[in-house]
Amino acid sequence: MNPYDNIPAELKALRQWVCWKYEDRKGKPTKVPVNPRTGERADTTDLKTWSSFGEALAMFSQCKNLAGIGFVFSPADPYVGIDIDNCIREDGSFTEEADQAIAAFGNSYYEISPCGKGLKFWIRGKLPTPKSGRNNRRLGVEAYQCSRFFTMTGCSLSPTSQPIADCNAALQKWFMDRFTDAHESQTYDFEEIECPVSAEVIIQRAVTEDAEFQSLFSGDMSRQDEDHSAADFALCRRIARWAGPDQNRVHEVFQESALYREKWNRLDYRARTISKAIVAVQNHPQGFFDWSGASQKKDLEELMQSIALSGFQISQSNSQRSAVGNALTETMGVRNDLRLAVSTKIDFGFIDSIEFAAMKFTTSWLINSVLKANQPCIIAGPSKSMKTTFLVEMCISLSSGQPLWRDGRYGTHAVRVALISAESGEETLQETAKRICRSKGIELTALATNLFWAFRAPDISAVNHLESLKEFLLANRIDVIAIDPAYLSMGDIGDSVNNQFSVGAVLQKLTWLMQETGATVILAAHTGKGCKAGRQLELADIAHAGFGQWARQWILINRRVAYDGTNPGRHELWISYGGSAGHSGVWAVDIEEGNIENGRTWHYTVLTGSGIQPLLPGGLASANRVNELSDRIMDVISDTPESADSIAKKIGVSRNGQKFREALDSLVVSHDIVLTESTREGSSPIKRYSRFPDSDASEFTEQPNSLSCQPDKDRIPAIPENRADNGETVFYHS
Repeated sequence: MNPYDNIPAELKALRQWVCWKYEDRKGKPTKVPVNPRTGERADTTDLKTWSSFGEALAMFSQCKNLAGIGFVFSPADPYVGIDIDNCIREDGSFTEEADQAIAAFGNSYYEISPCGKGLKFWIRGKLPTPKSGRNNRRLGVEAYQCSRFFTMTGCSLSPTSQPIADCNAALQKWFMDRFTDAHESQTYDFEEIECPVSAEVIIQRAVTEDAEFQSLFSGDMSRQDEDHSAADFALCRRIARWAGPDQNRVHEVFQESALYREKWNRLDYRARTISKAIVAVQNHPQGFFDWSGASQKKDLEELMQSIALSGFQISQSNSQRSAVGNALTETMGVRNDLRLAVSTKIDFGFIDSIEFAAMKFTTSWLINSVLKANQPCIIAGPSKSMKTTFLVEMCISLSSGQPLWRDGRYGTHAVRVALISAESGEETLQETAKRICRSKGIELTALATNLFWAFRAPDISAVNHLESLKEFLLANRIDVIAIDPAYLSMGDIGDSVNNQFSVGAVLQKLTWLMQETGATVILAAHTGKGCKAGRQLELADIAHAGFGQWARQWILINRRVAYDGTNPGRHELWISYGGSAGHSGVWAVDIEEGNIENGRTWHYTVLTGSGIQPLLPGGLASANRVNELSDRIMDVISDTPESADSIAKKIGVSRNGQKFREALDSLVVSHDIVLTESTREGSSPIKRYSRFPDSDASEFTEQPNSLSCQPDKDRIPAIPENRADNGETVFYHS
């Protein structure tokens, strides 16, 4: 039995999973969390570096230098973790500390630690401390409620499928018995005095006169040995020197810095750090800076006037990063906001080719071979082309973890999705979503918080709309946000909609939203009026300027047959997809939705590869010839990449023949063969083809170069996805 099957389902359902490995620190092996998506180090306070249980398990199963998987405790969950070290004796008996923990929490889930000598408990409750947790090294016990991760083995000592129990009453007594000072809180004695100048003024003055402030403000934690909390305190001390005993002003300045993170929004942590910093400056001989000098005020007024004359607007909002802060951090090479920096000296971040070659990049599939993570996508088509319905189908597939079209070749992992649809209406969307869910054998309610819905279009040109979206996406750990339609979300762009530069400037803000939240953006747009039924669309068909240039991947929908009002439930579509990552393909999709009188349904037939040939110009005779050549190519092609010329000679046809080329292209689209490389001999490009490798459709993540990711058969295997046969025609119905 796979021991990970023992882990409670409620933990597996959360996107709070990491991998972990050992690192040597001062001669001692230390457990370090690893981002399952990138292979880089994870941050237990940054949910963007966590992933799903399936992704963590898949990464661990493939990478030999990883030691296991782990669960991150978050302020958003109700769980507390208890860790008892060295409590299992060599004869298998428990120490007194372990017996007491089992007596208190044994009705909840607990398991053996990776070393085989400790126990870990997962319970529901709340620690009686504002801190993330406590560690009593003398007793060898730890308790955490957030900002920490626990390794998980699945080697459970509790009954199988035992849920995580509410042990809050027992937790309070157990905790207070072991951390006698846990209820005590330190007080800081100082008189609150309002700072006479704004946060922008403080930043401008401090960054030019205080080298340590500038270093910390830009995110440099080297002097604190990369300890983020220590760096927070150090920066607050430097800010308090300039802001005086004004907690609000210290907070305003700090949140403009590159050290700002999710943890800063915890009121207990923020208040304690600021108060401690103010007292430290108050007790220092240098004390607080004196802003009362008239010459200083005059200098500052001139400074702020010069900034205003540059056309730079300074934000006075406490909840938004100020423009001056952005200018400074951009100058120091830290990109923190949408707005461009204004400075006499700009660091464009040039790197040499050696550093560029050493950079690590990794992306993962949201829908295998169709949709990449963290690349903007556009779905476009004319009116009545089923754009919104297809978008709902895609969002339900993503949030449920079921393959698109229920075809294993287009597999997904369950992710969190937010769909904003402001055109179709709530009633229509609900009815459509329920039909599609029924066809997948699930209820809409089962998607719960994996799929959110909204019916008001955002104005992506407005900063407050973007900030509100950002806050929602981060708070709910959203992986994909779909916005439908684009024309209702572009703000007051007016006649500039045909100006590529104006549209691009607005769309760039969606790119910023992706960078800030890690959520992939999908935008639904209309095509021009000239898109008649019958042909496959191109990016150039999208209405208005800039959209095709902005999108890194696309799904284009058009009708093969014009919409028939006498049979409104019948839809025959071309759906083509592709992206700058090199993926592409075409589906011929026939959809039957039924009618209101006889009941609405969601039945569809999907044709791929050579199965679509009869629908193309030339008809059945042309398709039969292409099918014949496709079969002959599959009979001779090998696993070793070879040129089209080599393949053509093997089957005795001309490499320049149109049908031969169509057969090659259709086999690439259907994933029977793969275009592996493109080289040049002289001036002629050569494409090489090989048989498509027989790989698991569930292994979507492209692993980073920094990890050894050869599959190890002795390790826990990745969870497989259901794959369809590789037939050219696939039929599905609800």
